[in-house]
Amino acid sequence: MADQVTFGIGIGEIFSKGFKGWIRNIVPLTLAGVVPIAVASGFGFFAQQFNEVVTIRDGILWFTFNFIGWVIAGTLSYPWYMYALRAADGEPVNLAEPFETPKRFVAQFIGSFWFFAGFLFGIRFIVIPFLPAILILVLYAFYGFLIADEGRSGINALGTSIRMGEKRRIGLFAIALMFLMFNFLGAVPGLGLLGASFAVRLGLVSLGLVFTTSITLVGGAAIYRVFRGFLHE
Repeated sequence: MADQVTFGIGIGEIFSKGFKGWIRNIVPLTLAGVVPIAVASGFGFFAQQFNEVVTIRDGILWFTFNFIGWVIAGTLSYPWYMYALRAADGEPVNLAEPFETPKRFVAQFIGSFWFFAGFLFGIRFIVIPFLPAILILVLYAFYGFLIADEGRSGINALGTSIRMGEKRRIGLFAIALMFLMFNFLGAVPGLGLLGASFAVRLGLVSLGLVFTTSITLVGGAAIYRVFRGFLHE
């Protein structure tokens, strides 16, 4: 990247740490990812029947089912964030560690509530789809890491995440697009089964995402470690 010096970490290093951290900790990262993805997929299954958004009611029901599912999934992702941090640091993962500070699940819930409210609204109800959702992702990408790493409140973590990305938004935007494309590869096996039922395709997509999102999360943790130091500049 042209701005590697100011960005602090290169694309190659991000994905290298993501893959290596995942391989070394494949069991805890997979276990931590299965539950939130299963929850989000389950609610997404019920939301699918309102996907066409023919009426205002359909749009509200689509948003409601997905929002509830993603907020619960985001809350349950707290251990996943902590394991990803340990994996990115090259430290051993302790499965019990996140449950020693259960109050952080509350912070994760609050952060996830506001994060996914903006994210889903950007996907469904903005004229240019997905772009606002990606901007939300860029602005608040580090809130889960701040909660898992420092025990910040949900609102504080969201605000601090914005400050961490100052002057580096373009680089973060580019990496967010790369992560989205990478995770799309994890969804391809399920999306490609056009003759299968929606439930089967959703299950395969979810299974693929368990692995690709774990790699993405460890790569994100590596970025977080670098960007955390920028707050003191």
